[in-house]
Amino acid sequence: MDFLKQEEEFEISSLKKMHPMQVKALMEFIGVSLSVAAALEDESAIEAVKDGADDLIQMLGGVGLKLDTMH
Repeated sequence: MDFLKQEEEFEISSLKKMHPMQVKALMEFIGVSLSVAAALEDESAIEAVKDGADDLIQMLGGVGLKLDTMH
């Protein structure tokens, strides 16, 4: 894939450097993704979205994602 070859050309920003509207949009997207995964009632889907979101937040300099579920 060409994208993978160009990956090292990209500079990763951090949450602190992002515009507040960008951070808000990112967090809303993560929230919607988790809601959709929860609606599937599939623990593996929820876990996959949670892990991906946690990795993304950490890559952007955040602490991580804490997810509380209610059954």
